[in-house]
Amino acid sequence: MNVKAVSFVYQDFKNLDAFSLWLDLEKQMGYDSKGCISPTQVTMINKKFVNEEEELNRAKIIIKLFEMHQQEGITGFVDEEYGFIG
Repeated sequence: MNVKAVSFVYQDFKNLDAFSLWLDLEKQMGYDSKGCISPTQVTMINKKFVNEEEELNRAKIIIKLFEMHQQEGITGFVDEEYGFIG
């Protein structure tokens, strides 16, 4: 469907134990992102949902695409896989 499922914001931001369990459940359900309301939640979400190696590889590809287009005088474009790059 090409839809990114984003889970709701967990309101009880001080209850980190329950929040961690919710993250595990949501990951099992197939969510790959979540809204958050505190810096601590951001850290916990990133540990559960972000694969740093994959994100680094993605960033390197985007940089290479940008540099290739920049040589042609293009600094804003849409990539089929990564969306708008500019």
